[in-house]
Amino acid sequence: MTKAEQTATKANASEDGIVGIDYMRGFGALFVLLYHLIGRVNKIYPISPEVLHYSILGTFGVDIFFVVSGFCIAFPFFGSNRPLNVPEYYMRRFFRIYIPHITVLLGLFLLFRAGFSFGGLNLSRTDWISNFCLLNAFTKSPHINAVTWTLCYEIMFYIYFPILFLVFKKYSKRAFNIFCIAFLATGAVCSACGIRSMLTDGYYITWILGIVLIDLYKRKNRIIGNPVALVLGITGIVAFNILATQPVVFYGPLLKGISASLIVAFAIGIGKRIMVLRFLGIISFSIYLIHNVSFVLLERIYQTLAHNSVFAALPVGLNIAFYSGYLLVGGLLFGTIFFFAVERPSLLLIKVLSRRIRAKWNYAL
Repeated sequence: MTKAEQTATKANASEDGIVGIDYMRGFGALFVLLYHLIGRVNKIYPISPEVLHYSILGTFGVDIFFVVSGFCIAFPFFGSNRPLNVPEYYMRRFFRIYIPHITVLLGLFLLFRAGFSFGGLNLSRTDWISNFCLLNAFTKSPHINAVTWTLCYEIMFYIYFPILFLVFKKYSKRAFNIFCIAFLATGAVCSACGIRSMLTDGYYITWILGIVLIDLYKRKNRIIGNPVALVLGITGIVAFNILATQPVVFYGPLLKGISASLIVAFAIGIGKRIMVLRFLGIISFSIYLIHNVSFVLLERIYQTLAHNSVFAALPVGLNIAFYSGYLLVGGLLFGTIFFFAVERPSLLLIKVLSRRIRAKWNYAL
């Protein structure tokens, strides 16, 4: 393990050493990165509809992130019966997202002022404020950073969790499980009937599925940590998306949410430490946040180079391969730099503030 990996691991350790969670974070970030990468490549080198069809797999990474989010938020409390210190909880959750988010948004604002285009968006002051406050998923404001709509949902998850925790604590585990089943059933019926609302949105159901996985993990269910089941699960998802006549865009509980929760369930019990995959999971949030910004910069550089006679003389297939690799490596490199420059210091700051809050306010549920 390299010194950089050791540093990153200390700053952002898995929940109680569950390395499978890091693996899922890493794969989720890669899915989303590749989804946006294919879209960027298609802008310069038109890609066949079949390849674009496969890119819908990238949206599956979002569901993995939401399942992992539900598991990781709840595990310290449901998995070990630790009391919930409300001030500390909200500080950790909101700082965890807002410090990296604001840093990226500031970078995008500077690029916007420098004349970089974001898909031809005509951004107003209201749009910037909405994105800054992570309200853009609930308003008509465009997503300046394409992934921030998921952070809006994360913030809502954070707000809801103490309520679920109170239900669990006051009315027992059985009542909590009944609540989750009822919520899932309501969401499934609403989704099947085409009824959309915030409370029955498929993403909230996906998040609750992550919480439900804690019970499976504690029971050491047979599917937990089964590598064969994990490989078969991922292969099945890929095959289903590829063989489908239309791109799969339904995010409800009957498709990607349940599929993602099954794959995370297979993964969370894996104990084998593959350091490259674990490191990828540790820096996954930075990759997730920064890759679109890096693509804007890298695309501008590439368009300058593409006029070079050497690139112009290459077959289109080689240009696509080179450009794809260039964006992939660049996105991962930017994510790594962002982790050590921004996310890691913010995690260390959160630890310091947590100790102070626990010492000053002992308001626990």
